[in-house]
Amino acid sequence: MDITPTELLTNFSKMDCYDYYDNETKSIILDLEDKKVPIDYHALILTRIDEILAEESDKRFSFVELLINKQSPSTLKNLINHFNIEVLNSNEYLAVASYFKKNIGQLSQILGFYSNTEELAQNSKFEQVTRIEPKYPVRKYQQSCTSDLWDLYDNKERRALLHLPTGAGKTRTAINFICEYLRDNTNKNVVWFADTVELCEQARNEFNLAWQYIGNRGMGSFAFYSSSDLSLSGINEGFIVAGLQKFHSQESSNSINVKFILDTFKKDVGLIVFDEAHKALASTYKEIIIDIIKKADTNCFLLGLSATPGRKTYINGEDDKENQKLSELFGNNKVTPHIPGYVSIIEYLIEKKFLSNYTILPINYDNSETVFRMHGNFENDSNLMSYLADSDLRNQEIVNKVIKEILEPHPEIDEKPHALNQGIVFALNVNHAKRLEILLNNAGIKSKVIVGKTDSFQRSVAIQRYKNQEIRVLINYGVLTAGFDAPCTNSVFITRPTSSLIQYLQMAGRAMRGPKSGGSKNCRIYTVKDDDEQFNNMYNAFKYWDTSWKTKNKDQL
Repeated sequence: MDITPTELLTNFSKMDCYDYYDNETKSIILDLEDKKVPIDYHALILTRIDEILAEESDKRFSFVELLINKQSPSTLKNLINHFNIEVLNSNEYLAVASYFKKNIGQLSQILGFYSNTEELAQNSKFEQVTRIEPKYPVRKYQQSCTSDLWDLYDNKERRALLHLPTGAGKTRTAINFICEYLRDNTNKNVVWFADTVELCEQARNEFNLAWQYIGNRGMGSFAFYSSSDLSLSGINEGFIVAGLQKFHSQESSNSINVKFILDTFKKDVGLIVFDEAHKALASTYKEIIIDIIKKADTNCFLLGLSATPGRKTYINGEDDKENQKLSELFGNNKVTPHIPGYVSIIEYLIEKKFLSNYTILPINYDNSETVFRMHGNFENDSNLMSYLADSDLRNQEIVNKVIKEILEPHPEIDEKPHALNQGIVFALNVNHAKRLEILLNNAGIKSKVIVGKTDSFQRSVAIQRYKNQEIRVLINYGVLTAGFDAPCTNSVFITRPTSSLIQYLQMAGRAMRGPKSGGSKNCRIYTVKDDDEQFNNMYNAFKYWDTSWKTKNKDQL
């Protein structure tokens, strides 16, 4: 618009301007006038406009009224037309003044000042208390675990295992510890080992997210897994996610150059993280860890992560030796939260809605108990697995359970009875998985098979469709027990009989993410009939390996 600030102030008298000066300025003006110095009152008032419009509402509004009342009829008409001000039956001057009282920013722009004067006026009334939410939050029990790890580190302990149930945030807790380590330690490498692409990508994505918010300098994030052709040469500071198979293949190389690069790289490693740490006793994996520790800085820290800190379910003292070896590898230091007033961390996590409240339901069929009594070491019996996979009676019972779970609402236990139910089926073998896929799709339930040999791209597409709830059931064999995060899952069907508590907890954990973790309040775990208490009580299952660890209390450090 063509109106200038000076034109808007044309009709302001000396006294009109004078009223908006502070006492000190008034005194100076009087002194200058006594000395016959000419004063441009309009220019002076213009320097105060932004302050006036940011004043308390009464002073601000009185200035707006005065300014509008000083305008000529033609200028007023120009303002009405330019801003499409509705006059209706009211006085035009009142209508325009009322408009600009509500739109101080527009008036400020006409006068040539900061466009958000109205915002400044609001901001001048500062809040005495402001709650700032973190961009990378960690829960109290995760903070406690991080603190316990630092207590061990400060007391010259150099090995530990972080024990948290599936869905409780092992990765986030570990990444928080890693970021704290890297902030305080320059020219050090942190190496994160995992044995699947899914676990590797999960760790790297989590670090990349965290460092943006809690890092203190630029930091390299390196992918050394799957088809990566990254060279470890020259990396002396950063976060390196390494696939165990890929790293082992480099270790096995006969190339003098490759061995030199690896040895040089290892010297700068200050922290090793081993995901799914219960696998660390495998000879090739253990050799990798020990060799890095030998060649790295003497302060190199080894951190294991696991929801199941054991090698096997033991029956007698002899069987427990493997579990004790695992404990020794990590210095007999198992860090896990202890919440006063709760039987188990799982009880606390369910109550606080970080984990889902679980119900264990049987998959029963005629002859089920007879079959298992006839076969001792059933889970390694391929003939038994084939026999069960071909059982029409058993498969129909599984399909019936899936139909009931997926298609029927559960208003008696679910907060969102109309939300889509989704489930994961753990099949007996590949043939069984494909058989169930046909039967479930025939029953009108969109299902998809994923097995170990499924093309990685096809697997990713299927998983994404499942997360998008386009597929209601994922049927798998040999995958999805770890490194798979789909909070939409509220049921699992463990159709494969197992005596491994480790595998059982990993499978059951796929459905146990609670509302605060993006999952459901309630979940259901369907399994073949089993009388072992550890398989029916998650509290006991989580603590199953505690006796294998000589856990140190803080006062013992």
